[in-house]
Amino acid sequence: MPHADLLIDNAHIVTMNSRWDEFPRGAVACADGRIIEVGDSDELCQRHTKAPRFDGGGKLLLPGFINAHTHVAMAYFKGLADDLVLQTWLQDHIWPAEQRFLSDQFVHHASLHGAAEMLRGGTTTFCDMYFYEAATARACRQIGIRAHLGEGILSFPAHGHADAAAMIAYNVKYAAHNDDRVRFELAPHAIYTCNRDDLLSVARAAREHGLRVHIHLSETESEVNDCIEKHGMRPVHYLQELGLLGPHVRLAHCVWVDDEEAAILAETGTAVALCTRSHLKLASGFAPLQTFLRHGVKLALGTDSVASNNTLSMFAEMSLVARLHKTLSDDPTFLPAREVVAMCTRDSAAALQRDDLGVVEAGRQADLTLLATDSIEATPLYDVYSHIVYTLGASDVSDVFVGGEHVLRNRKLANVDERELVARARDYAKKVVTQ
Repeated sequence: MPHADLLIDNAHIVTMNSRWDEFPRGAVACADGRIIEVGDSDELCQRHTKAPRFDGGGKLLLPGFINAHTHVAMAYFKGLADDLVLQTWLQDHIWPAEQRFLSDQFVHHASLHGAAEMLRGGTTTFCDMYFYEAATARACRQIGIRAHLGEGILSFPAHGHADAAAMIAYNVKYAAHNDDRVRFELAPHAIYTCNRDDLLSVARAAREHGLRVHIHLSETESEVNDCIEKHGMRPVHYLQELGLLGPHVRLAHCVWVDDEEAAILAETGTAVALCTRSHLKLASGFAPLQTFLRHGVKLALGTDSVASNNTLSMFAEMSLVARLHKTLSDDPTFLPAREVVAMCTRDSAAALQRDDLGVVEAGRQADLTLLATDSIEATPLYDVYSHIVYTLGASDVSDVFVGGEHVLRNRKLANVDERELVARARDYAKKVVTQ
């Protein structure tokens, strides 16, 4: 066993492994950014006497959350156009704002802001689809968060790209430099913004370059009806015909998926990223979670953008998902809290085909979140999973490690000036409202 270069001790470790192991007074030993040992605090302290120690202070320690669907650089559009139907929201407000303001610099600054919000909420990895994603990649490396990024692919010119072929080439170019911290993938926007030939090109590029695919699907009932009218089949069948299903594919939303489509997603190993708060705010509908679980569809949780959700908090997402689907199923025992926590840790890692994330165990990345439980609001504590889903929030995150790097220290970001982030966001907001 290598010598540890970091030992986090005196913490209540929630491993999120398949056995649901916990260590009420545990420690995590790390080396070169990965976990090398997890166990009893006293035993690990005796074995790793020379390792720099961080006192967990009795806090909960769990894997960093994975946000499976975002548009992080929309951080500067938070609250810009609320309480609107989806197409009005997009066509009359969001797309015009993007046309006016998107640039490499805007996306870099906005991505820093969104990534900062996620780290402060215990999220250590996010999956993004947007534009100028090379700027988002720089922001991720600067602030220390992990990301899967995809330049949006459309069948019309947009944001410096002449066509879908250029957008595909952009992702392939940057994917050549993928590493554990930042990975590029292919991100066709949707079946209604990408034509058949361009989607076939995406499928071909994914095969040729071994890349993942991230696409919106079946977010609204009208999208499904339009697909049936245009292609003679429902959206999941359409993607299957195009060769765009499989373990390398992640579908965002999937609100309007029927039983047969869910069976196909399960059979092909295709993952679904649910964005429940966004679905409800835009009145898109209720994703068929019971159907997905019955068929064994791979599920993950995402927030969507703060323009349609207004927060990047995975705590808010977990709390809503757990409560809403108990009511929809008329069963308070449906979707126990620990299964919801799994959805944004180990299940999301599986959805990304990342066997190095999502669990606190030897060999995984040292992506760790510590939660304080010593406040009035957080006491007493009987069940850690219940507490994470129903009681705690982003404000209870005290420390975050990504690859063993201490990127949030006692609620303060280590790699950026938080006051500068706030001041810059206010400056951009003034420009947005005056143009």
